Amino acid sequence: RRNSKSDSGGCLLWQPNSKDCINLIIKICNEVIEIFKQDNMAIIDVQTPCYVIGDLHGNLHDLLVYDHTIINHRGYESYLSTANYLFLGDYVDRGDYSIECILYLFCQKILTPHRIHMLRGNHECRSLQKEFTFFDECRQKFGDEYAEQLWDLINSVFDFMPFAAIIDDSIFCSHGGIPSCAEKLEQIAAIKLPMKEPEQESRIAHEILWNDPVSDQEYRDLLQNTRSMTTMMA
Repeated sequence: RRNSKSDSGGCLLWQPNSKDCINLIIKICNEVIEIFKQDNMAIIDVQTPCYVIGDLHGNLHDLLVYDHTIINHRGYESYLSTANYLFLGDYVDRGDYSIECILYLFCQKILTPHRIHMLRGNHECRSLQKEFTFFDECRQKFGDEYAEQLWDLINSVFDFMPFAAIIDDSIFCSHGGIPSCAEKLEQIAAIKLPMKEPEQESRIAHEILWNDPVSDQEYRDLLQNTRSMTTMMA
């Protein structure tokens, strides 16, 4: 449930270490993971009309603004009933409400699985989360008794998320960029899911999560990315 309208934070109300809350989160994760398992695709096809939304990073306020203005806006019901929503990953870390954001999207995915599409970002990886804030957020909100279990369960959903999407057979979408080691879409489609650690298991998947596009005026061809063992592309 949400705070009252007078609460400007708009955050979900939590009952720390409440067994009912824990059981509900487990149920949500178990239900949404079955949807991703059924799809079991590393690259998905999406049709227009489609809204594309980038890094949320635990920003619940922005997510609720998106929800109000484009996902559930009553003035455009006939149009929005056919629209798709493509999220490009990085739902967690940095912001204060990573758990609320990801559970909110999981619920939307359960309610409208063919309209809500969620790609994996580089922050949907366990190793990176422990360097940032998501793991600590789980400990803070769930306590030591449940934190590891719920953190791992949420990441188990991430393990089944696709890495890329094609809109109308013409627009390539991913969190990072085009992998330098793949020449055909079939190579991306061949990535096997689930995948716990893309950096260790698939160079193609790892580059999709990390490669950075750059302006052709600054760089030409393919250059080394200083943030990770991946590539910058012109």
